[in-house]
Amino acid sequence: MGSLKFEVDYASTPGNFLGSGLTPQCTSLVAGASKSFFDDEVKRVLRESVISLSGFSGPANVATCVFETNDQRLAASAFGLVVKDATTPDFQIVTPTMSISSVSCTQKTATLSRGVGTSVPSGATPMPWTLGGSR
Repeated sequence: MGSLKFEVDYASTPGNFLGSGLTPQCTSLVAGASKSFFDDEVKRVLRESVISLSGFSGPANVATCVFETNDQRLAASAFGLVVKDATTPDFQIVTPTMSISSVSCTQKTATLSRGVGTSVPSGATPMPWTLGGSR
Protein backbone atom coordinates (compact mmCIF):
# COMPACT_ATOMS: atom_id res chain seq x y z
CA MET A 1 0.00 0.00 0.00
CA GLY A 2 1.16 3.52 -0.72
CA SER A 3 -1.46 5.44 1.25
CA LEU A 4 -4.00 4.67 3.91
CA LYS A 5 -6.53 6.88 5.67
CA PHE A 6 -8.85 5.45 8.30
CA GLU A 7 -11.18 6.62 11.06
CA VAL A 8 -11.93 5.16 14.47
CA ASP A 9 -15.37 6.15 15.81
CA TYR A 10 -15.48 6.16 19.60
CA ALA A 11 -18.78 8.04 20.05
CA SER A 12 -20.43 5.16 21.91
CA THR A 13 -17.46 4.27 24.13
CA PRO A 14 -16.93 5.46 27.69
CA GLY A 15 -13.64 7.34 27.58
CA ASN A 16 -11.35 9.38 25.36
CA PHE A 17 -8.11 9.17 23.43
CA LEU A 18 -5.39 11.04 25.31
CA GLY A 19 -4.33 14.21 23.57
CA SER A 20 -6.52 16.03 21.06
CA GLY A 21 -6.54 17.68 17.67
CA LEU A 22 -3.19 17.08 15.96
CA THR A 23 -1.57 15.70 19.12
CA PRO A 24 -3.33 12.51 20.23
CA GLN A 25 -1.05 10.04 22.00
CA CYS A 26 -0.72 7.75 19.00
CA THR A 27 2.22 6.10 17.30
CA SER A 28 2.21 5.03 13.68
CA LEU A 29 3.89 1.66 13.23
CA VAL A 30 4.48 2.04 9.47
CA ALA A 31 8.24 2.54 9.13
CA GLY A 32 9.57 5.15 6.72
CA ALA A 33 6.18 6.70 6.05
CA SER A 34 4.77 10.19 6.40
CA LYS A 35 1.92 10.01 8.88
CA SER A 36 -0.51 12.20 10.78
CA PHE A 37 -3.21 11.74 13.36
CA PHE A 38 -6.20 13.93 14.21
CA ASP A 39 -8.57 13.45 17.14
CA ASP A 40 -11.89 15.25 16.62
CA GLU A 41 -13.19 15.28 20.18
CA VAL A 42 -16.50 16.90 19.17
CA LYS A 43 -17.40 14.14 16.68
CA ARG A 44 -15.43 11.57 18.75
CA VAL A 45 -13.52 10.31 15.70
CA LEU A 46 -9.78 9.62 15.49
CA ARG A 47 -8.13 9.70 12.05
CA GLU A 48 -4.78 8.48 10.79
CA SER A 49 -3.32 9.18 7.34
CA VAL A 50 -0.20 7.35 6.14
CA ILE A 51 1.75 7.87 2.89
CA SER A 52 4.67 5.63 1.93
CA LEU A 53 6.48 6.21 -1.36
CA SER A 54 8.05 2.73 -1.22
CA GLY A 55 4.83 1.08 -0.02
CA PHE A 56 4.00 -1.23 2.86
CA SER A 57 2.17 -4.52 3.06
CA GLY A 58 -0.14 -6.31 5.44
CA PRO A 59 -1.19 -7.89 7.52
CA ALA A 60 0.65 -5.54 9.86
CA ASN A 61 0.03 -3.42 12.92
CA VAL A 62 -0.34 0.16 11.69
CA ALA A 63 -0.87 2.22 14.86
CA THR A 64 -1.08 2.24 18.62
CA CYS A 65 -3.05 4.89 20.51
CA VAL A 66 -3.74 5.53 24.19
CA PHE A 67 -7.41 5.51 25.21
CA GLU A 68 -8.42 6.37 28.76
CA THR A 69 -11.48 4.70 30.26
CA ASN A 70 -12.75 3.36 33.58
CA ASP A 71 -14.44 0.43 31.80
CA GLN A 72 -12.13 -2.55 32.39
CA ARG A 73 -14.32 -4.68 30.08
CA LEU A 74 -14.07 -2.36 27.08
CA ALA A 75 -13.85 -4.48 23.93
CA ALA A 76 -12.52 -3.74 20.46
CA SER A 77 -16.09 -4.16 19.15
CA ALA A 78 -17.07 -0.92 20.97
CA PHE A 79 -15.15 1.08 18.35
CA GLY A 80 -16.13 1.67 14.74
CA LEU A 81 -13.36 1.45 12.13
CA VAL A 82 -13.72 2.68 8.54
CA VAL A 83 -11.10 2.84 5.79
CA LYS A 84 -11.63 6.18 4.03
CA ASP A 85 -8.94 5.88 1.34
CA ALA A 86 -6.26 3.37 0.35
CA THR A 87 -3.99 3.16 -2.70
CA THR A 88 -0.89 1.38 -3.92
CA PRO A 89 2.35 3.38 -4.41
CA ASP A 90 1.33 3.82 -8.08
CA PHE A 91 -2.11 5.21 -7.05
CA GLN A 92 -4.26 2.16 -7.77
CA ILE A 93 -7.24 2.05 -5.41
CA VAL A 94 -7.25 -0.92 -3.01
CA THR A 95 -9.71 -2.11 -0.39
CA PRO A 96 -7.82 -3.35 2.67
CA THR A 97 -9.45 -5.18 5.55
CA MET A 98 -8.76 -3.54 8.90
CA SER A 99 -9.69 -4.38 12.46
CA ILE A 100 -8.88 -3.28 15.96
CA SER A 101 -6.92 -6.30 17.08
CA SER A 102 -6.93 -5.78 20.83
CA VAL A 103 -7.80 -3.52 23.72
CA SER A 104 -5.57 -3.90 26.78
CA CYS A 105 -6.93 -2.45 30.00
CA THR A 106 -4.92 -1.56 33.07
CA GLN A 107 -5.88 -0.38 36.55
CA LYS A 108 -6.05 3.39 37.02
CA THR A 109 -3.11 3.23 39.44
CA ALA A 110 -0.85 1.39 37.01
CA THR A 111 1.59 2.91 34.54
CA LEU A 112 2.59 1.09 31.37
CA SER A 113 5.94 1.61 29.72
CA ARG A 114 5.88 1.83 25.93
CA GLY A 115 9.44 1.83 24.64
CA VAL A 116 12.40 4.06 25.36
CA GLY A 117 11.51 7.50 26.65
CA THR A 118 7.74 7.12 26.49
CA SER A 119 5.12 6.07 28.97
CA VAL A 120 1.38 5.57 29.00
CA PRO A 121 -0.43 7.49 31.75
CA SER A 122 -2.20 5.51 34.45
CA GLY A 123 -5.67 4.36 33.50
CA ALA A 124 -4.88 4.47 29.81
CA THR A 125 -5.56 1.70 27.35
CA PRO A 126 -3.09 1.18 24.48
CA MET A 127 -4.95 0.19 21.32
CA PRO A 128 -3.15 -1.44 18.38
CA TRP A 129 -4.80 -1.78 14.96
CA THR A 130 -4.06 -4.53 12.48
CA LEU A 131 -4.17 -4.04 8.74
CA GLY A 132 -4.96 -7.06 6.61
CA GLY A 133 -5.69 -7.77 2.99
CA SER A 134 -3.95 -7.33 -0.31
CA ARG A 135 -4.40 -5.63 -3.66
